[in-house]
Amino acid sequence: MGYVGTAPLSGDYRKLDDISSGFNGSTTGFTLQVGSVNVTPPKETTLLISVGGILQEPVSAYTLSGSTITFTSPPESGADFFGVMLGDTMSIGTPSDGTITAAKVEDTFISGQTEITSGLVAADELLYSDGGTIKKVGLDNFVELAPTLATEDAIANGDYILFLDGGASGNMNKEAVHDLATLFAGTGLTATNSVIAVDAAQTGITSVGTLSSLVIGDAGTIGSASDTDAMAISAGGVVNFTQAPTVASAAIKTAGVEDMWIPAAAMTPTETAGCEGIASVETTAGRPDMRVLDFDASTQEYAQFSVAMPKSWNGSTITAEFYWTTTASDTDACIWAIQGLTVSNDETIDQVYGTAVTVTDNVISGAEEVLISPTTSAVTLAGGTPAAGDLAFFQVYRDADDGSDNMAEDARLIGVKIHYTTNAATDA
Repeated sequence: MGYVGTAPLSGDYRKLDDISSGFNGSTTGFTLQVGSVNVTPPKETTLLISVGGILQEPVSAYTLSGSTITFTSPPESGADFFGVMLGDTMSIGTPSDGTITAAKVEDTFISGQTEITSGLVAADELLYSDGGTIKKVGLDNFVELAPTLATEDAIANGDYILFLDGGASGNMNKEAVHDLATLFAGTGLTATNSVIAVDAAQTGITSVGTLSSLVIGDAGTIGSASDTDAMAISAGGVVNFTQAPTVASAAIKTAGVEDMWIPAAAMTPTETAGCEGIASVETTAGRPDMRVLDFDASTQEYAQFSVAMPKSWNGSTITAEFYWTTTASDTDACIWAIQGLTVSNDETIDQVYGTAVTVTDNVISGAEEVLISPTTSAVTLAGGTPAAGDLAFFQVYRDADDGSDNMAEDARLIGVKIHYTTNAATDA
């Protein structure tokens, strides 16, 4: 049914505050207000302006810029003024681009709607910003569309959603993106959870808040782009580093090969077929004296020493290097040998040494020069099963019976360096 009489206006017609107090015959620009609040008419033709009782023509008599009206000719002092900002008496139609501001949107547009208290379903839809354009996507299509979303870092099916367990543990857990619908529908996320998207290359996290704990999956790894498994964690929690670990850029002592120096002065000739006793040989007065054991060139002679093996020793084979010199210059070969055994608590010392291992070294220079032999091959120590802290007995000799030892002079032993392997960082 139509209206009887004049139809009501749908527009917002407002009378402008009087600006005539500023008319002085020279000023052209004035601020438009309604109730002392600045107003911004959309264009000149939405105003009715009268100055000195004469209706002003829009655009030619005045122009607008925001809340400022600028007259082509300055109003004369004493001229009166009235103005009306017109509303729209017709259908508003489609608003112009960029004309709807946040102030025009009801505060409860989103927050006032019914809160979701149960799981999402495939038919539900999500809103997202595609490069500034609001779009919608069905939850069932989210995974397929995710790789093509116009976001800074596109989400792919191989990516994960990380979330913090809202419980007391504060553990960080993960869920694959393709399981997102299931995750939302179940109890995996709560109001206290925080969600972080991580790309498949695991480079998506730039910062994370304080975590009470961080749990890595069994047999998982932690690394960098260049070394993805720099740190591996077994199911039992054992951590293995692929690179030498450091603290404050300083290397951490780890299990591995260690050295043990036994000087000739710590050795004794054997009771049977022993070498010459320890001798102090002067090089030159005021210079180092040599403490040596002399071994004959034609008769096989022996010396012995013992050491308590470190607790960190892994009980495996050892290797050795011989430090020695000669009584004269010679270029022939000298053959050194070492054999050993270990004795545990409550075991007898009266046991047979293990198989001797030899190493050949050649004199390449003059007398009194230090010669360091090549490292022997692995030496197996006889006795029972080696145990931490075992007492090890070693026998060393010059293998004069071997025809390949053709050095005519005595060989002077300065000491032996033992190489052993540990399976602990300390002897604690």
